[in-house]
Amino acid sequence: FITPAVSVAPRGTPPVQYSSDADINLMLDKLSDLYNVGYRDFGINFDDLQNIEQERLVIPADIKKFDNNIGKAHVCFVNEVYKRFRENHPDINFGVIPMVYSRFCSLPDESPDYANKAYLRELSNLPPEITFVSCPVGMEAIHEVTRLTKRPPLIWDNFFATWSDKGIVPVFVPPFHWTNGLKDSDIKGYIFLPCALTNEDAAGTSWLTAADFFWNGDRRNQDQSYRAAVVRAAGGGENLDAFKDYSNLSSRLNEYAIPGKSKEERLRYVQSSMAELQQWKKNLVPVLSKNLSNAVDKEINTYLTNLAMIEKDMQAKPFSIKVKRVTGLVNIDGLSDEDAWSNADPVTGLLLFRGGTKLAQQQTVFKFLYDNEYLYVSATCLEPSPGSVVATRKQRGSNVFQDDCVEIFLSPNTNDNYYHIVVNTIGTIYDKFSADLKWHGNYKVTAQLGTDSWTLEMAIPFRELGISRIKPGDRWTFNVCRERYAVKPVELSSYALLVKRGFHIPSRFEILEFE
Repeated sequence: FITPAVSVAPRGTPPVQYSSDADINLMLDKLSDLYNVGYRDFGINFDDLQNIEQERLVIPADIKKFDNNIGKAHVCFVNEVYKRFRENHPDINFGVIPMVYSRFCSLPDESPDYANKAYLRELSNLPPEITFVSCPVGMEAIHEVTRLTKRPPLIWDNFFATWSDKGIVPVFVPPFHWTNGLKDSDIKGYIFLPCALTNEDAAGTSWLTAADFFWNGDRRNQDQSYRAAVVRAAGGGENLDAFKDYSNLSSRLNEYAIPGKSKEERLRYVQSSMAELQQWKKNLVPVLSKNLSNAVDKEINTYLTNLAMIEKDMQAKPFSIKVKRVTGLVNIDGLSDEDAWSNADPVTGLLLFRGGTKLAQQQTVFKFLYDNEYLYVSATCLEPSPGSVVATRKQRGSNVFQDDCVEIFLSPNTNDNYYHIVVNTIGTIYDKFSADLKWHGNYKVTAQLGTDSWTLEMAIPFRELGISRIKPGDRWTFNVCRERYAVKPVELSSYALLVKRGFHIPSRFEILEFE
């Protein structure tokens, strides 16, 4: 059976006042209307508040009452709504999607009140019957969220939905394995978000493997489920191994991560992958049903097109970007006119976002230097219309990426965890580490707006990035992006070639090497 549930987000313009009876009653009215049409499972969701700059308290009455602690505000609001709603409707079930619901378990826990974990500890004061919805991946993360919230989570699994977010859904979506070892007793329940209806996997393997899991999670075997799903999609077991091999290739290529320690090695990987795809196009497409044949042919053509763009981009760019040791004083005044910068290699050639290998109309030139303590970054953003530059964000942590800005991505450990620093033309900063919105680096930043460009300089202490010492030969991954709101439509550009949606694609970051 299917139990319909509904969750309501207390957000918008003007912002919700968590201490206001009027706003609490407004939420109650909405939930009561839903109850009257048959719903019995309800929730309040605080996810993605940062997208509308409401991840912090903004109303003076709330700041005063809750000591500027948004966790306390959320506890009060949910408690009041739940208590009053349950008085009239004792047959309801109730849950909450916290503002922090994913990836927090991988963050450091340097003190009892560190960052996002303090928020979850605050929300653990909610009544024990209120369910927490969370997106932990792996048993360690499930145990961590259970410890923090004092109850097992209701899992919200985005494994399938993220394929849609990436913009390219494989014909055969692979099974998810992170639930190995998961028992019914570990969790309150399980929700999976499917691929978008307009962008589903053609073979339907995501639905079939998910159905097996829901039928009996304790006994399920995802590999067997996937094999059965492929057999069903293909109309029989013939060529099953070929389907599986192709699916593995498709999954590997979907992130467009290019391995290799040199440009030559990386180019060989791209070229061999293209040759392998051509072979699959020749051997697999003819034996499939018409529907799957068309889908696989389209998928292979997409991979070939994107890999050809990546090959062209790699041939045009230096590998890797060298960071030279500074030989002089760097004054962080936003001008980059010190002699020290003349020793740094200028890097340019930012590409139009979703424009393939087409260059941005107005280019950005950036440089890197370092010493024992700091990574120095400079950027010169050509701008023929300085009077049209948008610079409305003046508070640190606000949505600076909605102004004319430069976005810098740094991953010292060359993995999916990275530091994201955004600076606009007046030097306002937005920064975070992976999903940790409360991480803020302590560094020096200055920006200057000129007559035909705007410039910035930064000095980022290595200790802020968790690095105690830099050695020659150390490699990081990075990207530099720019958002230019001085023109309409907005011009977005990226140094790394991004073949999917969004700037946050660490698999496509470029290589930074310290000399």
